[in-house]
Amino acid sequence: MTITHTVLSTLAGLVAGGSVAIIAQAGMPSAEVVSIPWDKILGVGSGGLAFWVAYYFLQREERMRKAHDEATQAITKTFADTTHTMVREVREEAEKREQRMILLFQQRTA
Repeated sequence: MTITHTVLSTLAGLVAGGSVAIIAQAGMPSAEVVSIPWDKILGVGSGGLAFWVAYYFLQREERMRKAHDEATQAITKTFADTTHTMVREVREEAEKREQRMILLFQQRTA
């Protein structure tokens, strides 16, 4: 769990706890509609909004991390393939030079 996950989870927990407390207080029986604490109920909606915003950004971070990992793997594979191709070509050229030198040496000594 990253520091971002920890901070957002803590904030979401605080908002959820506050929302439960607000709902519990708002649920107290009252005879008049005017006495309903609409601002507290709206606060619960704000808490839910904050929770879903945190959830969205956590999911976005996860998607970005996966995309970054895939791009890194593709670049690494391309680099490895290029390196192997270059090494193979250099070895083939060295082998051809060696065979040519052996052939020239055999012709001079014969």
